[in-house]
Amino acid sequence: MTYSRTNTSQSPGPISARSLRAVLLAMAVLLIPDRSPGDVFDEIQIETALLGEATAIMENGRRYTGEFTGIEEGRLRILVFEGAGQIQYSLRIEEIASVRLPGDEVERAAVELYDAAEYDRAIPLLNALFRQRVSYLEILDERQEETLVSLPVAYFETADYINAVSIARRLLRENGREAHRARLEALMLEGYFRLELYDQTAELAREWCSRQDTYPESAIGWALLAELKLREERYEEALWVALQPVAFSGARPMEYLDRAYAVAAHSYLALDAENDGYRLFQEMKEHGLTWPESGDRYAETRAHYREIAAAIEEEDKVPGDLEIDARPANKDLNLPLQHVRKLLLSLPE
Repeated sequence: MTYSRTNTSQSPGPISARSLRAVLLAMAVLLIPDRSPGDVFDEIQIETALLGEATAIMENGRRYTGEFTGIEEGRLRILVFEGAGQIQYSLRIEEIASVRLPGDEVERAAVELYDAAEYDRAIPLLNALFRQRVSYLEILDERQEETLVSLPVAYFETADYINAVSIARRLLRENGREAHRARLEALMLEGYFRLELYDQTAELAREWCSRQDTYPESAIGWALLAELKLREERYEEALWVALQPVAFSGARPMEYLDRAYAVAAHSYLALDAENDGYRLFQEMKEHGLTWPESGDRYAETRAHYREIAAAIEEEDKVPGDLEIDARPANKDLNLPLQHVRKLLLSLPE
């Protein structure tokens, strides 16, 4: 830890920054009426509530309370006011146990609005907290970081994909927790796709897929790549890509797996292989997956397989009783799903 001391005159003079903050905070207490969490602040009240001193609590229990002035070369700079003077401390971030930042009331209100899915009302509060705290992501605890991650999600839920992608990228650049990184990467991928930036989506998705282990927890990269193939009506390629997470999934829960199943089932139908598509449709139900809400993209496919299911139930048939196209199938499509699984599992990582 390093520090430097700056003395100031005790004679009357211009109001100090610390005194000005104290005056503004006192005014805020008078101007902001009692409120329950979730009430909306106006812009001035938000900014005023975020003024004040922050505290860094060290591993050895020592506390430093003052103004955070940035992180540089692994050290937190904090300006501590003492009497008429001030001391600039430089604290090693690995020795910091936790930090407390002003704005608890704003954070409580933002989280309540977010949890209630009132995203438009939550965004101004989350934005203010983001501006105050993003530079200190390295020293925030999981709860504080989760509040910041809520901002791009809120933007995404309001269809503001540009801001969602931009803020997710900033958070990823600041190197947050690994659990949050997975969520932010998925949001970025989906955001690019919704913005119809298909080349960027494909590039990011391929890079994302290359980093996954044998049994990934998400299928978003493959699902989006397969959907891009569908847009070009390249059904065999879409099917092969979509079957990869399907083959690896088994009984293991995986995010976005419903999208991969839907693309594969849709591709089978487009390739006149509805028996295989229907089996996937049934397998989705066995795994507790529901057909994804994708507008009209797969509506006709879902309706078709539902008609097959109704007919089978009515006539007490089994899927094998369906008529099969006698024409020889393409090489990849001739493999039953269990063989596809074995093939994919045998490939080198």
